[in-house]
Amino acid sequence: MAFNIVKYAGAAYLIYLGISKLILSESLVQQKENIPLASLRKTFTSAVLTNTLNPKVAIFFLAFFPQFLEPAYLHSAKSFILLGTTYAMIGFLWFIMLTVFAGSFSPKLNGNPVLSKWLNRFSAMAFILMGVKIAFTKK
Repeated sequence: MAFNIVKYAGAAYLIYLGISKLILSESLVQQKENIPLASLRKTFTSAVLTNTLNPKVAIFFLAFFPQFLEPAYLHSAKSFILLGTTYAMIGFLWFIMLTVFAGSFSPKLNGNPVLSKWLNRFSAMAFILMGVKIAFTKK
């Protein structure tokens, strides 16, 4: 019963987000030029705090990493540090590539209001379709 309540509430919220994005998409495209950009330092600090204080990261490390350790080394911090550092470096490289890719396309997307409007419509429809799919899934 509780699962169904959460499922339908989540589906309704996704549909609500999609509909509100469809309604507001044209006014947001027109207002985009008036939005001030946050400082890079503030954005970076916010991202670091969000990821550092996220409990899912700790749960991931505690649940996933022991599968890759020898049973004799489960109580040693060195193995966890090595795997954690490896994970952090792979994540860092991925985010660097993502940043370079997004940074090269961002000016092109922001400079084209027609494309921006269609991307907003597409993402709104994706939200609505995800909400409908979640609402009608059996499990």
